[in-house]
Amino acid sequence: MRQAYITSLAVSGVKNIKNKIEMKFSNQVKTNFTLEKTNIKAIYGPNGSGKSGIIHAMEIYEKLTKYIDFLSDNINQRYIAHLINNETKKFEICVEFIIFDSETNKVINQYAHEIKLEKLDNDIVIITDDVLKQFKNKNGSIIETEIIYQVKNGIITSNYIHDTVLQKATNLLNKRTFIDIFMGKGPSVLYQASADEHLYKAEKILRDLIRFIFSVRTTTENDDQHWGYVNRYHEQVNKQNGMIEENEELDSPYNEIRLSDHSDRIRVNQLAQYQENVKRLTEFMKLFKPELIKIETIEKQDGETIVIDKLFVYPNHKIHIEFESAGIKKLVTLFEEFNFLMKKRGILFIDELDAKINDVYLIKLIQFFDEYLKGQLVFTTHNVSPMEILKLRKHSIDFMSSKGEITHWIKNGNYSAQNLYRKGLIKNLPFNMEYYDFLGILGDLDDE
Repeated sequence: MRQAYITSLAVSGVKNIKNKIEMKFSNQVKTNFTLEKTNIKAIYGPNGSGKSGIIHAMEIYEKLTKYIDFLSDNINQRYIAHLINNETKKFEICVEFIIFDSETNKVINQYAHEIKLEKLDNDIVIITDDVLKQFKNKNGSIIETEIIYQVKNGIITSNYIHDTVLQKATNLLNKRTFIDIFMGKGPSVLYQASADEHLYKAEKILRDLIRFIFSVRTTTENDDQHWGYVNRYHEQVNKQNGMIEENEELDSPYNEIRLSDHSDRIRVNQLAQYQENVKRLTEFMKLFKPELIKIETIEKQDGETIVIDKLFVYPNHKIHIEFESAGIKKLVTLFEEFNFLMKKRGILFIDELDAKINDVYLIKLIQFFDEYLKGQLVFTTHNVSPMEILKLRKHSIDFMSSKGEITHWIKNGNYSAQNLYRKGLIKNLPFNMEYYDFLGILGDLDDE
């Protein structure tokens, strides 16, 4: 089974991250690769340090590559403009990833995908750069880098894609990534001339990129998914499953049935699968609320779709999910994300994983992933308890300072990451504050 994995991430110009920061997720990539003890990363830092900016950077990448013509919608334009740093007005992201065989642990290909945006007047966002590179690796060292395609200010060049295709794409590339255009039209967009070795290689490489893109999912607090708009795209992609592999379906969110923390809308032919998912959600929620009897659904057909409300049934009462506690609703949302992570061996970025979750539950979840995870989990948190589980892993704890500087935790004798962090002994994170500093600020002191 082919699987994607992020090895490095560099971002700048997102929210309050002004300058470039880089995060490593593995050691040097060699011929053999294993996920063991490298596939979980927790990001720590003070409030306002930019932790959420890292997750939002991946969210921007996901939306620009996975959703068709995303920037053509004014709401989406404003949303992305809001995330781009107001001082630089430029956003950059470079994701390095590998495609490997999860059964043999052999690395198949290694790539870097870079996207740059610029925010113009009136919050108009354009794509200035879109570059896909392939690396050739020997004994952990990159010996050759080849540009598969490069977009600069709307002009695309490539040695692997026919000139006719490049000309057709040129007028679209200020608002759309090339892979977005490719997925919208399918593999046939490459074959404007007779098939040759270059075109065949291009298709194989773009399939690797698509595999990576659909392995990634981001979850942010108060996330606005624009599902009505997004589905217009995924219905088109769903018709072109052959872009990934023969006999393998494209893992499109349009095909997924997601249980939310409010009412759900599904297609009529998805009802049976939805009900099965509700049963599994019930078992998941009973771990946290043993008194839960079942989750009851109320269905109302609306044309070709069904709107479904969920009621949590307890011994003496029922409660609509809208009126459940914030913690229970967070667990419902995480159930879907964790399913994706485990079943699809996905790459999941979560902002504030610990928000609204009991500390004991959080630790049990981290212990579960530490033991069984086959995908890749990256999350921001203020809760220091996961450090005790992750401290023995590689590339699993990063600290971010208020200046946007990253410090990677490296095991050092008997030193505890948790204790050093609390005492302000992590580089660039002094936490120069004492409890008595609040005196005279929070209320007036009585004169004595």
